[in-house]
Amino acid sequence: MRIRSWRRSGWDGQQLLEDLRHNKLIHLWTVFIIVTAERAYEKVVSAAELAPTDYILKPFTADTLLDRIGKAIEKRTAFLPAYHLMEHGNLHEAIEICQIGEEKYRRYTVDFMRLRAELHVILGEAEAAETIYQELLATKAIAWARLGPAKTLFMQQKFGEAELLLKALVEENSKYMDAYDWLAKTHLAGEQLLEAKDVLVEAVAISPHSVRRLRKLGEVALESGDIETAEKSFQKVVAKAKYSEFRDPEDHVWLVRTLVKKAIPIRLRQSSVIWRSRLAISTKHPLAVPCRRHPYKLSSAMRSRLRKTWRRPLWPVAIPTVSPMT
Repeated sequence: MRIRSWRRSGWDGQQLLEDLRHNKLIHLWTVFIIVTAERAYEKVVSAAELAPTDYILKPFTADTLLDRIGKAIEKRTAFLPAYHLMEHGNLHEAIEICQIGEEKYRRYTVDFMRLRAELHVILGEAEAAETIYQELLATKAIAWARLGPAKTLFMQQKFGEAELLLKALVEENSKYMDAYDWLAKTHLAGEQLLEAKDVLVEAVAISPHSVRRLRKLGEVALESGDIETAEKSFQKVVAKAKYSEFRDPEDHVWLVRTLVKKAIPIRLRQSSVIWRSRLAISTKHPLAVPCRRHPYKLSSAMRSRLRKTWRRPLWPVAIPTVSPMT
C-alpha cells in the first residue's frame, strides 16, 4: 500500500504513480492513494485519468481515511487471483477467474467485465472484447464501455468507423482523456498528422500533466512541421521529468532536434546577410583579382586578413556566381 501526498520536493504524486506504473515497479494489486489539498481542475483531471485506488481531499478525518483504505483492500482481495495470473502472463486463466468473480462478487461485476474485455484486447481477440462491451452498453451507458467498441474497430483496422465513434464520445464527454488518446492514435494510423496534433493539443489543454501525452504531442507536432508546439511540449516534458528517477535522455534529444529545426531558417537568413557582405568586400576590395570560375576571387593576402577579422576560415568556399558589382 502507498499513501502519497500530492506534492513533495518538486515531484508530485501523479508523476510518481505514472513512473511506477510505466516502469512496472509496483504490482497490479498495489493500493495507491493520493492525499492532497489540490483542487485545481486540471490537477484533479490529470490525477483521475491515472486511476489511483483513491483520491482524498484535505482536510479529512482519521475515520474517513480508514474507511477508504478498508474499501480499497476489500476490492483488492477480490481481484488478487486475477492480478497474480496477469503478472505471470497467464491471461486466459485470468479471464476465467474474472468470469468466476462476476458471479462471486456481485458489487464488482462491472469491474470484472471491464478487466475481462481489456484482457481480450491485449490478446488481440477483438470479437470477444466487443461482445463484452456491447453487453455492458446494453445495461449502462458507461464512457469506457463505449470506448471499447472503438478499440476493437481499431484492432480490425476499421479506422473510419473507429474515428466516428471516438469523435462522438469526445463530443459527449469532453473530459474522457482515453478517448482523446485513441482518437489521436486513429488519426495517426490513417496518416492524418495535423488532425492527430489538434486532438492532442486539445487533450493537453484539459489535462496538462501527463508526460507521455506531452511527449507524443511533441513528436507529432515536430513531424507535422509545427516547430513552436513541439518546442513547448518537449520543454514541458524535460521540466516535468526533472525530479523523476526515470528521466529519459531521449527527451533531451527530441528537444535538441526541435531547436535545431527551429534554428535552420534563422541560420539561413544570417548566412544570406553574411554572404552579401562578404561578396561586397570580395568585389570592391582592391586586393580582389579576376577568376575564371567566378567574376571575382580574393587574393591569398586578403583571405588571410579576412580570416583574422572574422576569426573563422572562410575559404575554400565557392562564392555563388553573380554579376560583377560596381
